[in-house]
Amino acid sequence: MGLVKKPEPNIRVVNPVAWMLTFSDLLTLMLVFFVLLFSMSTIDNQKMKGAFGTLTGAFGALGKTAEAEMSPKPFQAMMAPVPEKLIRDLEDMLQRHLRELPEEIIEPPEHEALPEPYRDNFKVERVDDGIEVMIGADILFDRSGWKLKPQSVELLKEVGGEVAEWGVPVKVEAFVSPEDESRDKAWDLSIYRAWAVTDVIAGVEGVDRQLLSMMGYGRPAPKRLRIRSGASPVRVKFFTNARDADAERSSLDTNEVQ
Repeated sequence: MGLVKKPEPNIRVVNPVAWMLTFSDLLTLMLVFFVLLFSMSTIDNQKMKGAFGTLTGAFGALGKTAEAEMSPKPFQAMMAPVPEKLIRDLEDMLQRHLRELPEEIIEPPEHEALPEPYRDNFKVERVDDGIEVMIGADILFDRSGWKLKPQSVELLKEVGGEVAEWGVPVKVEAFVSPEDESRDKAWDLSIYRAWAVTDVIAGVEGVDRQLLSMMGYGRPAPKRLRIRSGASPVRVKFFTNARDADAERSSLDTNEVQ
């Protein structure tokens, strides 16, 4: 009986450099899209629509995108210079309003007599991403409540005018120190105060409500935000250098509240 010869296995020969062809195609495709994206930033809207229109038939998913127009405005840097005019306007406005207040409001009995005591009740500061305005709660609210004083309403309306003029995100924050370990009550009061201030600013003609946000804190303000009078401050922050309020770096670290 003869021996049966085993058939030789059919070994598939693989080209060791075949993968490079696929990889090079991928790099080429990525380069094409990069050039396309770069070109899109330099052509006008009509040419943009035409470019997207040529891709609609091929990919079938760009029909809606082809109708979107690109903004002709140049790209704005994240850290543009702080507008000096806004700083001057805010300082002049606060000085004018506070100078007209009765002395018993702007100068508590235990406070050291100063030529211009109203200056201790507010502060305007430049920060990395905008401008911060701190106003003492004694100037804005009745005693220990959240109802705004009539003169403070007029002041906040002028602040709202600046918000409408500049059209930048604005965040209102109120700080209330807890008394007798009632932190929940302090937090509630801070929320109501922040809401009262935000409500007046939002009611000014031309103010975009979507640019406004508010926050209340049932704790003392960080040292950097405190004013000389010692009153709990309300901070109104103009984000002149950031695209939105979410870009703010946290300045309320617990290390600052000592």
